[in-house]
Amino acid sequence: MSQFLATLVLRNAPLYYFGWVCLVGVLGCAGLSQLSRTQVMGVNAWVKPFKFFSSIGLFVWTMGWYLGYLGQRPAVAVYTWVVVGALAFELLCIAGQAARGQRSHFNTLSPFGVVLSVAMGVAIVVMTLWTAYIGLVFGRAPLPGLPPAYAWAIRLGIGLFVVFALQGGLMVTRRAHTVGGPGLPG
Repeated sequence: MSQFLATLVLRNAPLYYFGWVCLVGVLGCAGLSQLSRTQVMGVNAWVKPFKFFSSIGLFVWTMGWYLGYLGQRPAVAVYTWVVVGALAFELLCIAGQAARGQRSHFNTLSPFGVVLSVAMGVAIVVMTLWTAYIGLVFGRAPLPGLPPAYAWAIRLGIGLFVVFALQGGLMVTRRAHTVGGPGLPG
């Protein structure tokens, strides 16, 4: 693990450090979930931020590793800061709403909740479009020294991320936390 982290900081320092911020967020949310009785929709308010800090931390370290294969392209630098900005905003909104005992997504109870939900949606759409672009860069870039199966795993992984992020957009249009009808799984 220490070799992975030592290499990751060289590949993409901003995503490396943001991953550590996410890990601190995971630990903070875990602690707060034990101390707080606040619930949102029948669940401890800190469970949702815990899950988002966890998944975003994994995502940023994964992308930080992958981006190292593209070198010092301007698009990599822009994408890095789009990811940090969009996801930091998302995490601040989710944790802030948890602290207030409010829903972070689909919150139409107040104008502030609506504006926050829309702003988070815009941030995620921008980040997802940039991720799709980075996927195209990976599709076109020669990746010398990488086994072809590994290069394709990166390309397909990014492609699947974009597809499933679009599924999140479908959930927003349905104003639901799942995709599927009554009686269907998730």
